[in-house]
Amino acid sequence: METIYRHIERIPESKHPSLQGYNAADELLLEIIPDLTDSISIYNDQFGFLSTNLAHMQPNVVCDLKSQASAITKNCELNRGFGLASPPLFLLDQTEFKTSVALLKIPKSLAMFEKYLEHIHQHLEDDGIVYAGFMTRYFSQGLLMSAGRYFEEIAQTKAQKKARILILKKKKTTIPVHNWETISYENHHLRQHQGVFSSKKIDKATLFLLDNLNQLIPEKHSNVIDLGCGNGVIASVANDLVKIDEIHLIDDSQLAIDSAKQNFDTNAKFHHAYTLDMFEEESIDWVITNPPFHFEHTIDTSIAKSLFDQAHRVLKPGAVLTIVANANLGYEPTLKQMFSEMIVHNSTSQFNIFQCIK
Repeated sequence: METIYRHIERIPESKHPSLQGYNAADELLLEIIPDLTDSISIYNDQFGFLSTNLAHMQPNVVCDLKSQASAITKNCELNRGFGLASPPLFLLDQTEFKTSVALLKIPKSLAMFEKYLEHIHQHLEDDGIVYAGFMTRYFSQGLLMSAGRYFEEIAQTKAQKKARILILKKKKTTIPVHNWETISYENHHLRQHQGVFSSKKIDKATLFLLDNLNQLIPEKHSNVIDLGCGNGVIASVANDLVKIDEIHLIDDSQLAIDSAKQNFDTNAKFHHAYTLDMFEEESIDWVITNPPFHFEHTIDTSIAKSLFDQAHRVLKPGAVLTIVANANLGYEPTLKQMFSEMIVHNSTSQFNIFQCIK
């Protein structure tokens, strides 16, 4: 297929000058796709490179992240001068199509890789084919083991620009079904989709925050945001420690939001979002977060810093932003500049907990 690389922007926006909206694995996927195919579906298209370049083929696009959906839509709009229209977008729980070819950008998480494979297997024609792209430095035997649970035939292309493609054929009749797993913290037993951060356990940073949470509750806490909520464990523990009138759980991942809904039945509102645009200025008493600082394999602290700026906008004067973060990320200068007071509540060699007062 003739390759046309269109202008692609990253969403969320990155301040890192060397980061772009695609890599060699995206390019290789675009080059390997057959010119003639009845139907095509694109999975985990991080910023819309594949969806934009293949928009003329009217692909179905499946994603989990709200930011991915926004990037795909925006980049198709940016390239509208080429006659492109935004392709139909589906979340992982939607099942309205069949496809003969699936393109998958392999995610960092093996559990998420299997979640996509499960969805592809369900929607792929019996004689369909899957092209799964990755950078060779991230290869592991786990990729082959996971693929082998869904397909009989697995092949690899030769490396080009340090990227490779897995080619999967012959769907297996019986496959594993990855539905729910249970994660516990003290008396809290939370259900989550496999593939939601952090798989099979609470991550160490969140554990550190939870162990300190009873000392972090601000005087005013009627209206609270759990930003990047995952399965909702932080909101769940906070809701048990103190009376909260309304708590908002926000995550970029639809699987995370679906998981969090399993763990709340009162005073919670759920938002599949990667910004705080839905909140009015100075309307929130407390924001709690273990913010993301990477996208897939790429470390990018501008994502977290953007969230801090958005939290500052929605917090009331005197309200509090509580952050747990890796100690080596260097957020202190940004937070001191942004907030009237920034306190390191507790720290270890690995993590810091910040209390930031507007």
